[in-house]
Amino acid sequence: MNMGSRNVFSVVEVFFGLCFLFLWTASGQQFTSSPQTVHVMEGSNVTLQCHLTNLGGMNVFWMHDGTILTFNQLVMRNNGHYVIRGRYNLLMINVTSHDEGEYRCQVSSSPVLEQVSTLLITVPAEIKQFPESPEVETTLGESVTFTCGATGKPTPNITWSTEDQHVDAEENITYTTTTTMTTSTLMINGIKAQDDGIYTCTAFNGVGVADKSSVHLKVLYPPTIHNQTAVIQTGPGQETYLPCVVSAQPEPQVTWFHNGSRLGLRELPQHKEIVVESLVGAKDYRLRIKAVEDSDLGVYVCHVTNNKGEAREEIVLTAKPGKPVILSNGKGHFSDVYMLKWSVSSYVTPLVYSVMIREEDNTTDGKWREVDVKPSPEGERSQVHKVSVSIPDLSHDTTYEVIVRAHNSYGWSDKNDHFVFTTNAAGVTAPPTTLPPPTEKGYNSAPNGSSSPAESLSLWCCVLHVIVTAAALLLTL
Repeated sequence: MNMGSRNVFSVVEVFFGLCFLFLWTASGQQFTSSPQTVHVMEGSNVTLQCHLTNLGGMNVFWMHDGTILTFNQLVMRNNGHYVIRGRYNLLMINVTSHDEGEYRCQVSSSPVLEQVSTLLITVPAEIKQFPESPEVETTLGESVTFTCGATGKPTPNITWSTEDQHVDAEENITYTTTTTMTTSTLMINGIKAQDDGIYTCTAFNGVGVADKSSVHLKVLYPPTIHNQTAVIQTGPGQETYLPCVVSAQPEPQVTWFHNGSRLGLRELPQHKEIVVESLVGAKDYRLRIKAVEDSDLGVYVCHVTNNKGEAREEIVLTAKPGKPVILSNGKGHFSDVYMLKWSVSSYVTPLVYSVMIREEDNTTDGKWREVDVKPSPEGERSQVHKVSVSIPDLSHDTTYEVIVRAHNSYGWSDKNDHFVFTTNAAGVTAPPTTLPPPTEKGYNSAPNGSSSPAESLSLWCCVLHVIVTAAALLLTL
């Protein structure tokens, strides 16, 4: 073989060797990273991986929606949004919803070698539609509608709450979802005073933090007074409060009157003042009397007005005793004697008690037996006075009606609530007692609200004691 032929053979060998090396290098390229599906919140930064081995002289491209983003280390769309990190990792800065989709890391081999990653953008819920005014006014009986619209990805869930309580009236809530917004409508029908409050729409889709918007629903209505008592007991020198608990919207004007005379703020004496306290759903515009004088007693009127109406309520301030409360059981222990017990509330010590008793029947002609009872000295220092007295000379198996009233230096109390007792069967007698017997006062056809001269009821017990003792002596003879 001549020299020329040998040179040609060497060139052919080198050529085929380079071709083999090129084909071997191209066929050995592979990805060492894996395809990714990345969920990232809008506004964040994200990196898509692209790792290769045996790249040789091949080029690497990143593509999105048919557009070349990078060529090897060169960023084709150099707007600061894309950056190549490491060898071929694609960093995207401040991603938006437009960045969502498939990203292809391609090698310029034949056939083309590529790895596809998917980017999914999540967007926190954001309320876009809500009442512009932070406060909405309405009146009783009307209807109100609140609409709350929110965007986000995934689709947000919308809930309603008021004063930290979830609104469960699902029949009054409707939802509408479009490609751009989810809308919830809350309808409140037949507005009531208790519907007043802060209503909050909350939109949340699991991304970031929930978005909230609130509106204050003000329900306008005339004043209502919620006092629990019409009579207040007191006494000289006592600190006393006269309540006037009012619910009203808008804020009412409150005026106090005493025995027909207006108590203006400027005319109030030094020992009186109006104290305002906020309660749940109401306010108490109470009148404070620091130390009661006799001239403070009488009828007070709380008069309340706003532009929706007015209300007034009377309170009687008295130093008379309260209505006696019977403490005894309605079933007597003995045939002919009954122990009557009662209590009376009075800041001023009662001077006497009037006890009236008669057999209960279907007519109103029964005659009353009335006695006066003097109070025991033990109860004089207490506001609550407890009294007990033994009533003798009763018939067995008989029902009696009792009326008790108390009297102090300011007058007579009201009579007790209707009370009856029944004596025991015949033969069940009471043991001897050391109490003095009462002296009968006489008989009246009906209670007349005034006392007449009478002996103490305790003398009755003394007479009973003598009778029982004499009977016992006769039996021993």
